[in-house]
Parts: sequence; C-alpha cells; structure tokens
Amino acid sequence: MTVFSDGFVETPYWWEAAAPEEGRPHSELRDVDFLVIGAGLTGLNAAITLAGAGCDVAVVDARLIGEAASTRNGGQIRAESKVATSELSRRFGEDVARGVLADFTAGRTFLAERIAALGIDCDYQWTGFFFGAHTRRDHLAQQLRHEKAKAAGRVIGAVVPPSELASEVKTSLYHGGYLYFDGGQLHPARYHAGLRRAAVSAGAKLFSRLPVQAIIRDGAGFLVRFPGADIRARQVILATNGYTDQAATWIRRRLIPARSYMIATEPLAPGLAEALIPGGRPVADTKRILYYFRTSPDRQRILFGGRASFSDDGARTAAMRLHGFMTNVFPELAKTKLSHAWYGNFALAFDWLPHVGVHEGVHYACGCNGSGVMMLSYLGHAAALRAMGQPGVIKGLDRVPFRTLPTYDGRPWFLPVVGNAYKIRDGWNRLTDRAA
Repeated sequence: MTVFSDGFVETPYWWEAAAPEEGRPHSELRDVDFLVIGAGLTGLNAAITLAGAGCDVAVVDARLIGEAASTRNGGQIRAESKVATSELSRRFGEDVARGVLADFTAGRTFLAERIAALGIDCDYQWTGFFFGAHTRRDHLAQQLRHEKAKAAGRVIGAVVPPSELASEVKTSLYHGGYLYFDGGQLHPARYHAGLRRAAVSAGAKLFSRLPVQAIIRDGAGFLVRFPGADIRARQVILATNGYTDQAATWIRRRLIPARSYMIATEPLAPGLAEALIPGGRPVADTKRILYYFRTSPDRQRILFGGRASFSDDGARTAAMRLHGFMTNVFPELAKTKLSHAWYGNFALAFDWLPHVGVHEGVHYACGCNGSGVMMLSYLGHAAALRAMGQPGVIKGLDRVPFRTLPTYDGRPWFLPVVGNAYKIRDGWNRLTDRAA
C-alpha cells in the first residue's frame, strides 16, 4: 500500500495558509544603514525593531521570503534551555546561568507581546509542552528533575504517570511523561507572514532570491557583495542560522546544520486527531533521536516530525520512514495516507545553547538547536537593539563562548555516524529497560 494520497505534495502543509512570497525588484536595492541577511524569524524581528525605531533597513534572502526553515518547522514552542541550570552553573558560573535563564524568560514574554502588538493571527496558544518518557529510567529522571526544581522554588511542570498518559497522548509507546508549563504552539507560516507584513508596513525593504557572496569590512561600515551588484551598509545583522554559507565562515564553523523532516496526514475521521492527542499540546519524547508531533490547528490532521535521515534524503523517501515512526506511536494510523512531506534546516551549536553577539563588527543571532520559534524571534530583536547601540538587553547568552572544533569547516560529515550511534543507544536503552 502506498502511504501517499493522490494529491500528495513535497511542500509544507503550512504553506496552504501562507505561501512564500517574492520580494522587491533587485534594481531597488541601494546602500542602506542596516542590512539584515536572512528573512526568517530572526531577520524579520530584527527588521521590525529597526524600522520601528525609524532606521533605514533592508532585508535580503537567498530564497523566497518565507521559503526556508521559519515556515518549515513544527510550530512548537519550548520556553526552556536544553542545558540544565546546574550544568549552566558548572560550565559558566551562577551569574551567567541566571542570565541565561533570564534570557529564556524574556524570550517567552517577547513572543507573546510581539504577536499581540502586531495583531498576528497565527493560532498562538500557550498550551504547555508534553514530553513522553521513552523508558522507565527516563520517567524516573523526569521525576527527579521535577523534585529538584521544586526544591529550588521553581514550578516548571507536572509529572504525568503512566496511568494518566492517555490524558495527554493515546499511545502505549511511552512510560508516562512530563508536562512543561512553559511551552506552546503556533502556525509558523502565518506567524512569518504576519511578521513580513509588519516589517514592510514599518518601512523595511524585503528582497528575495538575492544571495550574499561576501561581507567585507569597509571603513566604519561594510561592503556587501551580491551577484552583479555591491552595496554599502553601516551595520550588518546575520540571521541565516541553518542556511549559513561561505559568506560568513566564522559563524558557519560554529554551527552544525541538519535536516529535520515532517509529514502531514490527510484529514482524519472526525474527532480522531483530538482522541489521539487529547491534551491538545505539542508532543516530543526523551529519545536522542526524538519524535515530535501535534495536531493541525483545525484538529483534523496529525503533523509528525523527526530525524528520518542523516544523509540528506529527499522529502518523499524520508516520509515513508516517518510514516512508520508515526504508526509506531499511533497504530490506528497504519492505513492513513500522507498529503504533505517536507524538510528544513535547523542549526545546532556545539554547546546546545543559542548564541547572540558581534564578530568583527557583524551582529549575529543563531543556533537554537531545533527550538528556535521563540528564541530566534527574541534574539533577532535583541541583535537589532545592539546594532542600534543599546546593549544590555541580553543577560547571559552573550557571555557564553561561541566555540567550534579544530578543523571543522561547517560541513557536518560526522552527523550520520553520531546519528546512527544515537539510534543504537535509543534501541539499547529500550531493550535493557524492558529487561530490567
């Protein structure tokens, strides 16, 4: 049986409601005070902040406006660092750790306030975020972390025992789980479309299909080279994240670009999607090679994502694997067909933290490790404030060293090796957990 519907397409489900757009004619690109490279969530939030302050700003993107990862993700929002507070303190000291936590808190507030202030209709919901426990040991670790947070005076969520798992997700795959209160979901393409309308309305000029070839320091500013044209900019903000190329080698050497894949089912029988995820929250799990999934905003489909390949397979090939993963969670969907399959690049940092700062005069914000909807939005805004000479908005992330590895050039040759090792480890953990 084929897993694909008759109308199957290899484009994001999200684009049905808000497709990418062309920018302004290239002939209109001129010297500018602030040039933002990358028209994703980072770049557009930077542009809105700059243009709203009366600055002369242009945004350039190598693709259509809204074509890259900002409209290809799951629309899931996790408002917490992937590095535990105790580990942050051990690595960087308690002051930086407190600052990093403050940055994540500020990111949560910023996202809600920006969506409200701009009146963006993007199905934004602060629902919480559920993590299914892959093994009994994982569930015990969730309980221990919860108790530590409670002892420190932080109420971060609630333990969901196996007996209550069905209240969140109807599956026998997980051994209970954990409900994080600080999390939610939105429609990423509609959010992006609202941002680009706001940027244009504020006076920013958006240009598509305009790849940057070089960024060259030129006196107090920069010469930026494009195919067939050069312009000058007083300040440059780099906002390319998982699509960073040779024009920014210093940043490229500090990011690990990887593909994440997603599928969307055809509309399900009435009530089925809600029955499978009754909590109505985004879901992920504790595996190293995790699954992440949710219902569509209209609660008629399941949208399912994961690392289906570490070899940059096409969307169709990866979709067949994801369909198998999905039916591993929900056997009821074994005969359900797929209407959409797609992938997008995200960027990992070697320390699993987002980064914002300045290198040789170029401002940057990047590396949100697969959880960028909230933090890349906020860090784009923060980078814009810094570029306007307003430091101090970031409390900790700008004090975290942005490290790389010797000889690494931005091409992650090691991903298939590491990814397969993680898969083996996930399988072994499950096997030994059953034996125990």
